[in-house]
Amino acid sequence: MRRWTIGILACLMLVATASWMQRTQIYPRTDHGIDEDLLYLPNENLITHFTAGLSGVLADLLWIQTISYASEEFNSKEKKFTWLQHMVATVTRMDPYYEDAYATGGMMLAALGQDDRALPLLQRGLVNLPRSTRIPEELVSIYLLNRRKDPGAAAMTLHYMNILAQNSSQPQYYIEWMDRIRRSNSLEGEARRVWLDLFQSSTDDFVRDLARAQIAALDAESAVQILNKAVADFVEQNDSPPQSIDQLLRFLGDNAPQLYQELGEFYIDDDHVVRSSLLDVRSADRRKRSILAKIDNYFKRNGAFPESLDALLEANPDLNLQHPRAAYRWRYDPSTGNLTDEPIPPGNGSTAPPIAADSG
Repeated sequence: MRRWTIGILACLMLVATASWMQRTQIYPRTDHGIDEDLLYLPNENLITHFTAGLSGVLADLLWIQTISYASEEFNSKEKKFTWLQHMVATVTRMDPYYEDAYATGGMMLAALGQDDRALPLLQRGLVNLPRSTRIPEELVSIYLLNRRKDPGAAAMTLHYMNILAQNSSQPQYYIEWMDRIRRSNSLEGEARRVWLDLFQSSTDDFVRDLARAQIAALDAESAVQILNKAVADFVEQNDSPPQSIDQLLRFLGDNAPQLYQELGEFYIDDDHVVRSSLLDVRSADRRKRSILAKIDNYFKRNGAFPESLDALLEANPDLNLQHPRAAYRWRYDPSTGNLTDEPIPPGNGSTAPPIAADSG
């Protein structure tokens, strides 16, 4: 027992040392970058080499910290998730057979709209754990939830669902599911089923909260589609657009969607398009994370943050800096690389494009 304790303490000392070295090498002349609370984050290559087989123990400890970090960010106002991908990748490199890290990590990244990071993680996990059921479940979820409108999404869903059926002790459930998709050649309606099953089956409060949020987003998206179709029907019958959501709901009568509280506020914008505040905020959060990732890459390449968002756009011509919410704009602080959004002040014109604004 004493040798085990000494070994764990030695590992923790190596973690602290490797983290300090990593920070001083990456950020030698700046105070920007790593939050002080994350100084424990190890260089997984050093830890794996020096821990004499105890890297799996450290992977367990880091995974607990990863879940805690993700939960705190999920409940925070900023929802930056700056270190989530790096933390999940570190855990899986320290323990390449850590199924929970692949599955839950991939699920969290996908829920944040980071499919380009979630898919390689999950695919690598499936190579290392070819008999897993949880990993192909998450791959199926990504194509159902985030990429169901992409060309070839149905084929990819069926591919991973076939693997899931082969690995499952109850393959008939997935075979019937595949038959449903083949008959409809569509993934609409199946996405909600995935998150609802996760919400009902998971014992983890964070995962249940995440699933509940995804279900609400799907229901909001469905309601927006129904209401926008109703707008067109309303205009055809009345030669004028509806003036409010309540008027539109009365027009639909018994066919109106249920707009429960978690779906946020629904409104009709100046172009007579129905929008949801929940979907607006989600779109803004995802756009913000995309821009922040480009700012971080710029800092790593140049050793300084871009002096303006225009400078960032020059380095990334394909970057979309438009704010998804019509009455909002970005505000950028070049001294910290921080990005926030703010309402466009009255008098600037609510119909003006939500352009990015530098602070100062």
